[in-house]
Amino acid sequence: MNKMYGFDGEVKAKYNSKLADLFQEVFCCLPLGCVLSKKVFIVHGGLFSKDGVNLEDLKKIDRFGEPPEAGIDW
Repeated sequence: MNKMYGFDGEVKAKYNSKLADLFQEVFCCLPLGCVLSKKVFIVHGGLFSKDGVNLEDLKKIDRFGEPPEAGIDW
């Protein structure tokens, strides 16, 4: 996604590829979602194609890597 939307190229142009790689690594470690003040559900990267996804489902997903192109296999 970073390449598709130009973020990767912009970081490389303004800084260097080492920093772009670091951003990519950090983004892969971010949680997919969380609840703020027990009221607001915040999702990183959009909504899911499957209904009924809950926080426990999100916690089971290994975030330390690139997401598969076909999406998450439920």
